[in-house]
Amino acid sequence: MRKTSPTVAAVCAALLWAGLAHAQRFTDNGDSTVTDHHSGLMWEKKTPAGSGVHDVNKKYTWSNGTDFVPSGTAFTVFLATLNNGADENAGYAPGGEPIDSPITGCFANHCDWRLPSIVELRSIKAAGCPTVPCIDPAFGPTQADTYWSATTQIANTRTTRNVNFGNGSNQLLSKTGGAYVRAVRSDSTACQ
Repeated sequence: MRKTSPTVAAVCAALLWAGLAHAQRFTDNGDSTVTDHHSGLMWEKKTPAGSGVHDVNKKYTWSNGTDFVPSGTAFTVFLATLNNGADENAGYAPGGEPIDSPITGCFANHCDWRLPSIVELRSIKAAGCPTVPCIDPAFGPTQADTYWSATTQIANTRTTRNVNFGNGSNQLLSKTGGAYVRAVRSDSTACQ
């Protein structure tokens, strides 16, 4: 009978536990959101190509270029629709005046959706990027491309730090460029 050293047994147990923990890390909530039980964050799921703000193919801007503040469509259309129930197709009247949109409710009954920090966005990237896109399948459709974070680069406030889910790399992008988005919120019930 062959004996296993305590060190080998401990490593095997740790690997087994890590596999079990990973399998239980993400929960599809059935309401187009995913909960990360490690961080306590709730994430938006994207939908296959179609219409609306959850469309996996839709890109947004971070800033409109004025002072490079959060004024792009990621904030004025995407997050406004999730948090205020605004109609993203409300548009403008012939004179250029915005048409007020009716408030229809907040996404998944939460009105505190935001862009993730770079640390939060990196946390959902699949370790080692074993598949493309580099993200757990629980998140649904994901572009193998750059996703915005809310984190501005310190050395150049006209750019943000982002994640490319195509190869798992960190990306810098001008705030006036276009990128994909995935909303997040703190889920205080996730760890209960």
